[in-house]
Amino acid sequence: EAIRDRREAPSVGRTHYREVAELVARIADGLEAAHQAGVIHRDLKPANILIAEGEVPKVTDFGLARVTGDTHLSVEGELAGTYHYMSPEQVAAKRIGLDHRTDVFSLGVVLYELLTLRKPFEGDTSQQVMQQIITEEPPNPTRLRSQCPRELAVICGKAMEKSADRRYESMAAFAADLRRHLANEPILAKPPGPVTRAVKWARRNPAVSSAAAVGLVALAVVSLLLFWAGLWGKGGDWVLWVRLWGTSTLTTLALTHSGAMVLARKPLWLLPVAVLATTATWVLAVGLTWVLWTFRFDAPTVWKVGLTCLLLASLG
Repeated sequence: EAIRDRREAPSVGRTHYREVAELVARIADGLEAAHQAGVIHRDLKPANILIAEGEVPKVTDFGLARVTGDTHLSVEGELAGTYHYMSPEQVAAKRIGLDHRTDVFSLGVVLYELLTLRKPFEGDTSQQVMQQIITEEPPNPTRLRSQCPRELAVICGKAMEKSADRRYESMAAFAADLRRHLANEPILAKPPGPVTRAVKWARRNPAVSSAAAVGLVALAVVSLLLFWAGLWGKGGDWVLWVRLWGTSTLTTLALTHSGAMVLARKPLWLLPVAVLATTATWVLAVGLTWVLWTFRFDAPTVWKVGLTCLLLASLG
Protein backbone atom coordinates (compact mmCIF):
# COMPACT_ATOMS: atom_id res chain seq x y z
CA GLU A 1 0.00 0.00 0.00
CA ALA A 2 2.84 2.39 0.79
CA ILE A 3 4.36 1.83 -2.67
CA ARG A 4 0.98 2.36 -4.34
CA ASP A 5 0.42 5.59 -2.41
CA ARG A 6 3.84 6.92 -3.37
CA ARG A 7 3.28 5.90 -6.98
CA GLU A 8 0.02 7.88 -7.13
CA ALA A 9 1.52 10.95 -5.43
CA PRO A 10 2.62 13.85 -7.68
CA SER A 11 6.14 13.69 -6.21
CA VAL A 12 7.99 11.48 -3.75
CA GLY A 13 9.46 14.25 -1.60
CA ARG A 14 13.02 15.02 -0.63
CA THR A 15 13.16 12.56 2.27
CA HIS A 16 11.82 9.60 0.33
CA TYR A 17 15.16 8.06 -0.59
CA ARG A 18 16.60 8.43 2.89
CA GLU A 19 13.50 6.80 4.37
CA VAL A 20 13.81 3.95 1.87
CA ALA A 21 17.45 3.34 2.80
CA GLU A 22 16.64 3.30 6.51
CA LEU A 23 13.68 0.96 5.98
CA VAL A 24 15.58 -1.55 3.85
CA ALA A 25 18.51 -1.53 6.28
CA ARG A 26 16.12 -2.49 9.09
CA ILE A 27 14.57 -5.22 6.98
CA ALA A 28 18.07 -6.55 6.25
CA ASP A 29 18.78 -6.64 9.98
CA GLY A 30 15.74 -8.83 10.59
CA LEU A 31 16.60 -11.18 7.74
CA GLU A 32 20.19 -11.42 8.95
CA ALA A 33 18.84 -12.80 12.25
CA ALA A 34 16.81 -15.39 10.34
CA HIS A 35 19.82 -16.36 8.25
CA GLN A 36 21.96 -16.72 11.35
CA ALA A 37 19.33 -19.17 12.61
CA GLY A 38 19.69 -21.10 9.33
CA VAL A 39 16.38 -19.99 7.82
CA ILE A 40 16.02 -18.69 4.24
CA HIS A 41 12.76 -16.82 3.50
CA ARG A 42 12.60 -17.43 -0.32
CA ASP A 43 9.43 -15.35 -0.79
CA LEU A 44 10.47 -11.85 0.20
CA LYS A 45 8.23 -9.14 -1.31
CA PRO A 46 6.52 -5.91 -0.21
CA ALA A 47 3.32 -7.77 0.70
CA ASN A 48 5.29 -9.78 3.27
CA ILE A 49 6.74 -6.70 4.96
CA LEU A 50 4.51 -5.06 7.56
CA ILE A 51 5.25 -1.71 9.19
CA ALA A 52 4.58 -1.88 12.93
CA GLU A 53 4.24 0.98 15.37
CA GLY A 54 7.29 3.18 15.41
CA GLU A 55 8.04 2.52 11.73
CA VAL A 56 9.51 -0.86 12.61
CA PRO A 57 9.37 -3.32 9.65
CA LYS A 58 8.29 -6.89 10.34
CA VAL A 59 8.98 -9.65 7.81
CA THR A 60 6.08 -12.11 7.73
CA ASP A 61 4.91 -15.22 5.87
CA PHE A 62 7.76 -17.68 6.25
CA GLY A 63 5.56 -20.34 4.67
CA LEU A 64 8.11 -20.98 1.92
CA ALA A 65 11.09 -20.68 4.22
CA ARG A 66 13.70 -23.41 4.06
CA VAL A 67 16.23 -24.50 6.62
CA THR A 68 19.79 -24.24 5.33
CA GLY A 69 20.94 -27.60 4.02
CA ASP A 70 17.48 -28.79 2.91
CA THR A 71 17.74 -29.51 -0.83
CA HIS A 72 14.00 -29.90 -1.51
CA LEU A 73 11.63 -27.26 -2.84
CA SER A 74 8.45 -26.48 -0.96
CA VAL A 75 6.41 -28.31 -3.59
CA GLU A 76 8.35 -30.95 -5.46
CA GLY A 77 8.86 -30.03 -9.12
CA GLU A 78 7.49 -26.49 -8.75
CA LEU A 79 9.02 -23.07 -8.24
CA ALA A 80 8.78 -21.59 -4.78
CA GLY A 81 8.28 -17.86 -4.46
CA THR A 82 6.66 -14.92 -6.24
CA TYR A 83 7.94 -14.51 -9.80
CA HIS A 84 8.74 -10.77 -9.79
CA TYR A 85 10.95 -11.08 -6.69
CA MET A 86 12.66 -14.40 -7.42
CA SER A 87 16.40 -14.66 -7.75
CA PRO A 88 17.89 -16.15 -10.95
CA GLU A 89 18.74 -19.36 -9.11
CA GLN A 90 15.15 -19.66 -7.93
CA VAL A 91 13.84 -19.14 -11.45
CA ALA A 92 16.22 -21.82 -12.68
CA ALA A 93 14.76 -24.10 -9.96
CA LYS A 94 18.19 -25.01 -8.65
CA ARG A 95 17.82 -27.45 -5.78
CA ILE A 96 21.49 -27.35 -4.84
CA GLY A 97 23.36 -24.16 -4.00
CA LEU A 98 20.33 -22.08 -3.01
CA ASP A 99 21.44 -20.11 0.04
CA HIS A 100 20.75 -16.89 1.92
CA ARG A 101 21.95 -14.80 -1.03
CA THR A 102 18.68 -15.52 -2.80
CA ASP A 103 17.03 -13.33 -0.15
CA VAL A 104 19.67 -10.66 -0.81
CA PHE A 105 18.53 -10.55 -4.44
CA SER A 106 14.85 -10.39 -3.47
CA LEU A 107 15.49 -7.55 -1.03
CA GLY A 108 17.41 -5.81 -3.80
CA VAL A 109 14.28 -6.05 -5.96
CA VAL A 110 12.24 -4.57 -3.11
CA LEU A 111 14.77 -1.73 -2.81
CA TYR A 112 14.59 -1.14 -6.57
CA GLU A 113 10.79 -0.94 -6.45
CA LEU A 114 10.91 1.48 -3.53
CA LEU A 115 13.42 3.69 -5.32
CA THR A 116 11.72 3.73 -8.73
CA LEU A 117 8.11 2.88 -7.75
CA ARG A 118 8.06 0.20 -10.44
CA LYS A 119 9.14 -3.43 -10.65
CA PRO A 120 12.49 -4.12 -12.30
CA PHE A 121 11.18 -7.13 -14.20
CA GLU A 122 7.79 -6.93 -15.89
CA GLY A 123 5.99 -8.87 -18.56
CA ASP A 124 2.64 -10.11 -19.77
CA THR A 125 3.37 -13.69 -18.71
CA SER A 126 5.35 -15.39 -15.97
CA GLN A 127 7.70 -16.81 -18.60
CA GLN A 128 8.57 -13.32 -19.80
CA VAL A 129 9.27 -12.20 -16.25
CA MET A 130 11.46 -15.22 -15.53
CA GLN A 131 13.38 -14.75 -18.77
CA GLN A 132 14.11 -11.14 -17.83
CA ILE A 133 15.30 -12.14 -14.36
CA ILE A 134 17.80 -14.57 -15.87
CA THR A 135 19.05 -12.53 -18.85
CA GLU A 136 18.04 -8.85 -18.64
CA GLU A 137 19.49 -6.00 -16.61
CA PRO A 138 16.85 -3.58 -15.31
CA PRO A 139 17.20 0.14 -16.09
CA ASN A 140 19.41 2.07 -13.70
CA PRO A 141 17.19 3.66 -11.01
CA THR A 142 18.80 7.04 -11.68
CA ARG A 143 17.46 6.92 -15.24
CA LEU A 144 13.92 6.44 -13.99
CA ARG A 145 14.15 8.81 -11.03
CA SER A 146 16.55 11.69 -11.55
CA GLN A 147 16.63 12.51 -7.82
CA CYS A 148 17.60 8.96 -6.82
CA PRO A 149 21.06 9.05 -5.19
CA ARG A 150 23.70 7.36 -7.31
CA GLU A 151 25.05 5.43 -4.31
CA LEU A 152 21.68 3.82 -3.67
CA ALA A 153 21.47 2.77 -7.30
CA VAL A 154 24.92 1.16 -7.01
CA ILE A 155 23.95 -0.64 -3.79
CA CYS A 156 20.76 -1.86 -5.43
CA GLY A 157 22.69 -3.10 -8.47
CA LYS A 158 25.11 -5.10 -6.33
CA ALA A 159 22.27 -6.75 -4.42
CA MET A 160 20.62 -7.69 -7.72
CA GLU A 161 23.64 -9.22 -9.42
CA LYS A 162 22.73 -12.28 -11.50
CA SER A 163 25.59 -14.25 -9.97
CA ALA A 164 25.18 -14.91 -6.27
CA ASP A 165 28.95 -14.64 -5.80
CA ARG A 166 28.86 -10.99 -6.91
CA ARG A 167 26.11 -9.96 -4.48
CA TYR A 168 26.52 -8.89 -0.88
CA GLU A 169 27.78 -11.88 1.06
CA SER A 170 25.19 -11.33 3.79
CA MET A 171 22.28 -9.16 4.83
CA ALA A 172 24.59 -7.58 7.40
CA ALA A 173 26.90 -6.38 4.62
CA PHE A 174 23.87 -5.10 2.68
CA ALA A 175 22.62 -3.12 5.69
CA ALA A 176 26.11 -1.81 6.46
CA ASP A 177 26.48 -0.32 2.98
CA LEU A 178 23.07 1.34 3.25
CA ARG A 179 24.08 2.90 6.56
CA ARG A 180 27.36 4.10 5.06
CA HIS A 181 25.29 5.97 2.50
CA LEU A 182 23.08 7.42 5.22
CA ALA A 183 26.17 8.55 7.13
CA ASN A 184 27.67 10.13 3.99
CA GLU A 185 30.53 7.66 4.06
CA PRO A 186 32.03 5.90 1.01
CA ILE A 187 30.11 2.72 0.19
CA LEU A 188 31.89 -0.54 -0.55
CA ALA A 189 29.82 -1.39 -3.63
CA LYS A 190 31.33 -0.20 -6.90
CA PRO A 191 29.53 0.53 -10.18
CA PRO A 192 30.33 -1.97 -12.94
CA GLY A 193 33.37 -1.06 -15.01
CA PRO A 194 33.74 -1.28 -18.81
CA VAL A 195 34.85 -4.92 -18.70
CA THR A 196 31.95 -5.96 -16.46
CA ARG A 197 29.47 -4.09 -18.65
CA ALA A 198 30.93 -5.77 -21.73
CA VAL A 199 30.62 -9.21 -20.14
CA LYS A 200 27.01 -8.51 -19.15
CA TRP A 201 26.23 -7.31 -22.66
CA ALA A 202 27.75 -10.48 -24.10
CA ARG A 203 25.63 -12.62 -21.79
CA ARG A 204 22.49 -10.72 -22.80
CA ASN A 205 23.35 -11.01 -26.49
CA PRO A 206 25.14 -14.36 -26.90
CA ALA A 207 24.43 -14.68 -30.63
CA VAL A 208 25.68 -11.24 -31.59
CA SER A 209 28.70 -11.38 -29.27
CA SER A 210 29.71 -14.83 -30.59
CA ALA A 211 29.44 -13.67 -34.18
CA ALA A 212 31.38 -10.50 -33.36
CA ALA A 213 34.15 -12.54 -31.73
CA VAL A 214 34.39 -14.81 -34.77
CA GLY A 215 34.44 -11.76 -37.03
CA LEU A 216 37.27 -10.11 -35.08
CA VAL A 217 39.34 -13.28 -35.18
CA ALA A 218 38.70 -13.64 -38.90
CA LEU A 219 39.64 -10.01 -39.47
CA ALA A 220 42.93 -10.46 -37.61
CA VAL A 221 43.82 -13.62 -39.53
CA VAL A 222 42.90 -12.17 -42.92
CA SER A 223 44.78 -8.95 -42.18
CA LEU A 224 47.94 -10.89 -41.33
CA LEU A 225 47.63 -13.03 -44.45
CA LEU A 226 47.03 -10.04 -46.69
CA PHE A 227 49.90 -8.16 -45.07
CA TRP A 228 52.26 -11.05 -45.73
CA ALA A 229 50.95 -11.60 -49.28
CA GLY A 230 51.10 -7.91 -50.14
CA LEU A 231 54.70 -7.54 -49.04
CA TRP A 232 55.85 -10.82 -50.56
CA GLY A 233 53.96 -10.60 -53.82
CA LYS A 234 54.45 -6.96 -54.68
CA GLY A 235 57.72 -6.12 -53.04
CA GLY A 236 56.23 -3.84 -50.43
CA ASP A 237 53.34 -2.35 -52.38
CA TRP A 238 51.65 -0.59 -49.45
CA VAL A 239 48.86 0.84 -51.63
CA LEU A 240 47.82 -2.65 -52.67
CA TRP A 241 47.98 -3.83 -49.06
CA VAL A 242 45.74 -0.99 -47.86
CA ARG A 243 43.20 -1.73 -50.59
CA LEU A 244 43.10 -5.41 -49.78
CA TRP A 245 42.97 -4.82 -46.02
CA GLY A 246 40.04 -2.41 -46.42
CA THR A 247 38.19 -4.87 -48.61
CA SER A 248 38.75 -7.73 -46.15
CA THR A 249 37.59 -5.53 -43.27
CA LEU A 250 34.29 -4.70 -44.95
CA THR A 251 33.84 -8.31 -45.97
CA THR A 252 34.46 -9.57 -42.43
CA LEU A 253 32.02 -7.06 -40.99
CA ALA A 254 29.38 -8.16 -43.49
CA LEU A 255 30.04 -11.79 -42.56
CA THR A 256 29.76 -10.96 -38.86
CA HIS A 257 26.46 -9.18 -39.39
CA SER A 258 25.05 -12.08 -41.42
CA GLY A 259 26.21 -14.60 -38.83
CA ALA A 260 24.62 -12.64 -36.00
CA MET A 261 21.31 -12.48 -37.83
CA VAL A 262 21.38 -16.22 -38.45
CA LEU A 263 22.32 -17.10 -34.89
CA ALA A 264 19.72 -14.77 -33.40
CA ARG A 265 16.73 -15.68 -35.54
CA LYS A 266 17.22 -19.16 -36.93
CA PRO A 267 17.05 -22.64 -35.33
CA LEU A 268 20.31 -24.13 -34.10
CA TRP A 269 20.24 -26.95 -36.63
CA LEU A 270 20.81 -24.35 -39.35
CA LEU A 271 24.11 -23.27 -37.79
CA PRO A 272 26.38 -25.71 -39.73
CA VAL A 273 24.65 -24.77 -42.98
CA ALA A 274 24.99 -21.07 -42.18
CA VAL A 275 28.69 -21.45 -41.36
CA LEU A 276 29.41 -23.27 -44.61
CA ALA A 277 27.36 -20.87 -46.71
CA THR A 278 28.83 -17.71 -45.21
CA THR A 279 32.36 -19.11 -45.37
CA ALA A 280 31.97 -20.04 -49.03
CA THR A 281 30.53 -16.63 -49.87
CA TRP A 282 33.30 -14.90 -47.98
CA VAL A 283 36.04 -16.88 -49.72
CA LEU A 284 34.45 -16.20 -53.11
CA ALA A 285 34.12 -12.47 -52.45
CA VAL A 286 37.65 -12.08 -51.15
CA GLY A 287 39.05 -14.24 -53.97
CA LEU A 288 37.34 -12.26 -56.69
CA THR A 289 38.30 -8.98 -55.04
CA TRP A 290 41.89 -10.17 -54.84
CA VAL A 291 41.88 -10.95 -58.56
CA LEU A 292 40.34 -7.59 -59.42
CA TRP A 293 42.91 -5.59 -57.49
CA THR A 294 45.99 -7.76 -58.01
CA PHE A 295 45.98 -8.31 -61.77
CA ARG A 296 46.01 -5.41 -64.17
CA PHE A 297 42.87 -5.48 -66.32
CA ASP A 298 41.90 -3.00 -69.00
CA ALA A 299 38.75 -2.10 -67.09
CA PRO A 300 38.92 1.30 -65.41
CA THR A 301 39.49 1.40 -61.65
CA VAL A 302 35.99 2.72 -61.09
CA TRP A 303 34.56 -0.52 -62.49
CA LYS A 304 36.77 -2.50 -60.15
CA VAL A 305 35.53 -0.50 -57.19
CA GLY A 306 31.93 -0.85 -58.31
CA LEU A 307 32.16 -4.62 -58.71
CA THR A 308 33.91 -4.92 -55.35
CA CYS A 309 31.09 -3.01 -53.65
CA LEU A 310 28.56 -5.22 -55.40
CA LEU A 311 30.27 -8.33 -54.10
CA LEU A 312 30.35 -6.98 -50.59
CA ALA A 313 26.71 -5.89 -50.75
CA SER A 314 25.73 -9.43 -51.73
CA LEU A 315 27.02 -10.63 -48.35
CA GLY A 316 24.57 -8.39 -46.51
